[in-house]
Amino acid sequence: MSKSYDIIFIQVGNASLLRQRVKTFHYMPPIGLLYMASNLIAHGYKVHVVSLLTRDYSAEALASELRRASTAPLMVGLSIYTENADTSLEVARLVRTIFPETRIVAGGPHATFCKEEILACPDVDYIVCGEGESTIVELLEAIKFPGLPLSTIAGICFRAADGSIIQTAPRENIMRLDLLPFPAYDLDNDYELAGVFAVVSSRGCPGRCIFCSSRAYSGSMYRMHSAEWLFSLVFYHYAKRPFQVLDFQDDTFPVNWLRTKRFCALLKSIRPRFSVQVKSRVDFISDELVRALSEAGCKCVHIGVESADQKVLDAIAKGITLEQIYSAIEVLARYGVRISASFIIGNPTDTLETMERTLILASAIHDFGFSGVAFATPFPGTRLYRDSEQLGMQIAVTNWRKYDTLTPIFSTAAFALNDLRRAYFAWGSNVGKLRGRPIITGNLHAEFWEFLDTWKASVRSRIRSEQPLTTSRMASE
Repeated sequence: MSKSYDIIFIQVGNASLLRQRVKTFHYMPPIGLLYMASNLIAHGYKVHVVSLLTRDYSAEALASELRRASTAPLMVGLSIYTENADTSLEVARLVRTIFPETRIVAGGPHATFCKEEILACPDVDYIVCGEGESTIVELLEAIKFPGLPLSTIAGICFRAADGSIIQTAPRENIMRLDLLPFPAYDLDNDYELAGVFAVVSSRGCPGRCIFCSSRAYSGSMYRMHSAEWLFSLVFYHYAKRPFQVLDFQDDTFPVNWLRTKRFCALLKSIRPRFSVQVKSRVDFISDELVRALSEAGCKCVHIGVESADQKVLDAIAKGITLEQIYSAIEVLARYGVRISASFIIGNPTDTLETMERTLILASAIHDFGFSGVAFATPFPGTRLYRDSEQLGMQIAVTNWRKYDTLTPIFSTAAFALNDLRRAYFAWGSNVGKLRGRPIITGNLHAEFWEFLDTWKASVRSRIRSEQPLTTSRMASE
């Protein structure tokens, strides 16, 4: 009889010692771990997933949960992102006291970009860099059979006997994502919270935004599940546990128009009783795309606007224009699709005035749905982090727990940390109602408000009409 090997994956929170309290409608299951779990199950492993995102765990309660999962797991894996890095290492130390012989493996963006920091913790044995489905299978074979040389496993990092850190050759990304089994959602008891089914249908990003690490982590080539694979996943889980919202967490869902059109047609054919929400860059928004999404039940599209200033957009390498922003909003509004727009203030080239204009634009767009504002944050793996000195950033906060996009991290010659705090307070206290209120300076930006009033009136007059909104002249005013 073959031996059974237990694997435990832990998704760590960040707001307290062990967990992060997350409102149910914001819950995002640990999809990366669920992909790896299903792949390991296909290779004969018994896998447990422990999520600390929504539950109150003391150290004693977590220890009991882990012992119930296994008496002697072969491996415990931790998914580490920047905000939970310190907490993850606390959990690693706890795991070591419970399972002294178990190998502890770290993965995720922060572990990938900050290998030396993570391996400085003696309780972490290995790091899986980047995508982990194939790497973790080979690593577990080496753990089971110690004679296998670790140096031949692509995509890992570990300490040698002399204490030096060894990083093996990078592993090629998985190109045919359809070869992967469905993520093991059933291992996460919270995945159906608030009736939302969250999906990641693609990897890699062609964008070059200086505040994002997606390209550095997953590569520049956009790789995707086929429309048929994706529809099968959605249909299978909806039949098991009906949900109200299908939430695509891809950075940019509609990169490939043929796949998007095919998937929308498949959804439309079954007349779904759930709504759909996706994320997109504004330069992918078109009448044809939004029509297809709307007919497939899409009720909300998230777009990254980031700034109301073209020079700032260019400096952060967003690759979009103000004209594209205004046009995208008009198209979405015309089809009755709720707009969820995100903005970033405190970019390296921001001034007090450009941040004020960004908050004013956020206030205007809030009328068409929702606007969220965050601070530029230099996460490891981003150009903000790598080139901070060249960008004129004075980083004042090094506590990873504060890297939550809601805490100002750096200042420049143009703004201080208190300027950022004042701007965010003005926004949070008067969401959607900034007209006539000073934000940071005494400039009320009357001309910009007048332009936005004219633009919003033009958008509303064209809702449900076929007349395209002409923004070339307006955006340049």
